[in-house]
Amino acid sequence: MFIDPNNPPIKQRILTDEAVNEGWPYQVIVPAYLCTGKQFFEQRNFCATRQFDLCGRVGSALIDETAYRVFCFAEKRHAKAFGQAYGGTSYLPPRRGI
Repeated sequence: MFIDPNNPPIKQRILTDEAVNEGWPYQVIVPAYLCTGKQFFEQRNFCATRQFDLCGRVGSALIDETAYRVFCFAEKRHAKAFGQAYGGTSYLPPRRGI
Protein backbone atom coordinates (compact mmCIF):
# COMPACT_ATOMS: atom_id res chain seq x y z
CA MET A 1 0.00 0.00 0.00
CA PHE A 2 1.39 3.38 -1.02
CA ILE A 3 1.03 6.25 1.46
CA ASP A 4 1.39 9.70 -0.01
CA PRO A 5 3.56 11.81 2.42
CA ASN A 6 1.71 14.94 1.27
CA ASN A 7 -1.66 13.45 2.13
CA PRO A 8 -1.25 11.22 5.20
CA PRO A 9 -4.15 9.05 6.37
CA ILE A 10 -6.38 10.59 9.01
CA LYS A 11 -6.74 8.74 12.28
CA GLN A 12 -10.05 9.49 13.86
CA ARG A 13 -10.80 8.74 17.49
CA ILE A 14 -14.47 8.06 18.07
CA LEU A 15 -15.72 8.85 21.54
CA THR A 16 -18.38 6.52 22.85
CA ASP A 17 -20.95 7.67 25.38
CA GLU A 18 -19.12 5.61 28.00
CA ALA A 19 -15.78 7.25 27.20
CA VAL A 20 -17.29 10.73 27.45
CA ASN A 21 -19.03 9.95 30.74
CA GLU A 22 -15.78 8.55 32.16
CA GLY A 23 -13.38 11.23 30.90
CA TRP A 24 -15.67 14.25 31.23
CA PRO A 25 -18.14 13.36 34.00
CA TYR A 26 -19.29 16.91 34.79
CA GLN A 27 -21.96 17.77 32.29
CA VAL A 28 -23.95 20.94 31.74
CA ILE A 29 -27.03 21.38 29.58
CA VAL A 30 -27.87 24.68 27.91
CA PRO A 31 -31.03 25.27 25.86
CA ALA A 32 -30.09 24.60 22.24
CA TYR A 33 -31.38 27.96 20.99
CA LEU A 34 -28.67 29.61 23.12
CA CYS A 35 -25.92 27.59 21.41
CA THR A 36 -26.20 28.49 17.74
CA GLY A 37 -23.98 30.46 15.39
CA LYS A 38 -21.91 33.14 17.07
CA GLN A 39 -23.01 32.02 20.53
CA PHE A 40 -21.58 28.53 20.01
CA PHE A 41 -18.17 29.97 19.07
CA GLU A 42 -18.34 32.35 22.04
CA GLN A 43 -18.95 29.38 24.36
CA ARG A 44 -16.01 27.46 22.85
CA ASN A 45 -13.78 30.54 23.16
CA PHE A 46 -14.89 31.03 26.78
CA CYS A 47 -13.60 27.52 27.55
CA ALA A 48 -10.43 27.82 25.48
CA THR A 49 -9.28 31.13 26.99
CA ARG A 50 -9.76 29.72 30.50
CA GLN A 51 -8.10 26.42 29.55
CA PHE A 52 -11.14 24.41 30.56
CA ASP A 53 -10.98 20.72 29.74
CA LEU A 54 -14.07 20.65 27.51
CA CYS A 55 -14.80 17.47 25.61
CA GLY A 56 -14.52 17.91 21.85
CA ARG A 57 -17.86 16.18 21.39
CA VAL A 58 -20.87 18.29 22.25
CA GLY A 59 -23.98 16.20 22.68
CA SER A 60 -27.68 16.89 22.63
CA ALA A 61 -30.64 15.93 24.77
CA LEU A 62 -34.39 16.29 24.45
CA ILE A 63 -36.09 16.83 27.80
CA ASP A 64 -39.82 17.52 28.01
CA GLU A 65 -39.86 18.53 24.33
CA THR A 66 -37.06 21.08 24.83
CA ALA A 67 -33.77 20.62 22.98
CA TYR A 68 -30.51 21.08 24.89
CA ARG A 69 -26.81 20.99 24.05
CA VAL A 70 -24.69 18.96 26.46
CA PHE A 71 -21.22 20.30 27.30
CA CYS A 72 -18.94 17.86 29.17
CA PHE A 73 -16.03 18.83 31.42
CA ALA A 74 -13.30 16.92 33.21
CA GLU A 75 -13.40 19.23 36.24
CA LYS A 76 -16.42 20.18 38.32
CA ARG A 77 -15.32 23.81 38.76
CA HIS A 78 -15.08 24.25 34.98
CA ALA A 79 -18.61 22.90 34.52
CA LYS A 80 -19.91 25.17 37.27
CA ALA A 81 -18.28 28.30 35.81
CA PHE A 82 -19.56 27.49 32.33
CA GLY A 83 -23.08 26.84 33.62
CA GLN A 84 -23.13 30.13 35.51
CA ALA A 85 -21.89 32.07 32.48
CA TYR A 86 -24.39 30.56 30.02
CA GLY A 87 -27.46 29.72 32.08
CA GLY A 88 -26.68 26.01 32.10
CA THR A 89 -27.87 23.32 34.47
CA SER A 90 -25.91 20.39 35.83
CA TYR A 91 -26.85 17.22 33.96
CA LEU A 92 -26.56 13.56 34.84
CA PRO A 93 -27.00 11.48 31.68
CA PRO A 94 -29.35 8.51 31.81
CA ARG A 95 -27.63 5.20 32.49
CA ARG A 96 -27.91 2.50 29.88
CA GLY A 97 -28.12 -1.22 30.43
CA ILE A 98 -29.56 -1.12 33.94
